[in-house]
Amino acid sequence: MNKPILMFDLGGVIENHNFFDMSKFISKVYCVDSKEFHNKMIDLLRLNDENKITDLQFISKLNDYFGLNFTLESFYKIYFRFIKTDNNMLSFIKKLSKNYKIALFSNTRKIHLKESERRWKVKSVFGYVFISQNYSMRKPELRYYKLVLEKMKVKGSDVIFIDDKERNFPPADKLGIKCIKYTNLTNLKKELKKLNIF
Repeated sequence: MNKPILMFDLGGVIENHNFFDMSKFISKVYCVDSKEFHNKMIDLLRLNDENKITDLQFISKLNDYFGLNFTLESFYKIYFRFIKTDNNMLSFIKKLSKNYKIALFSNTRKIHLKESERRWKVKSVFGYVFISQNYSMRKPELRYYKLVLEKMKVKGSDVIFIDDKERNFPPADKLGIKCIKYTNLTNLKKELKKLNIF
């Protein structure tokens, strides 16, 4: 086997997305129910991830549901306050990228990717970048995984996939992709070492 492509999720692996804290903040400032806001926001973002609704439809539906008046810009200004980059993880991935091809495989939107690019130069780290909004599909849809393999021109057995959510592994397993559940950087290094990746 040639050197594998190392494919990383974004949220929960490279970035910490504290959306429960965001919803608590919104609750205090705008007098809405924190849990209800969180659940509705996540539901709408998932639809936006797949292009089932546009960015503007997302913010319009969120505003209509809660009687708010966010613009896309004002919403994301708050949203990005609750996203922190794991710089230790990022440094490790940069180190790996000297010897391995690296891919990003995420359920997210162009707006989010643009901000991540501004913060930590996604495109300089990852040779391949796959976000769901660009392809109108999300993990764990099997066709999303198949598309990624086609774009990279590799077989599943040539890929190691690192994600914090086990629900995203069954389609990868079907395609022969090796999966590692991300819990922390120390454990990831141990799992990769077992595969002779340093």
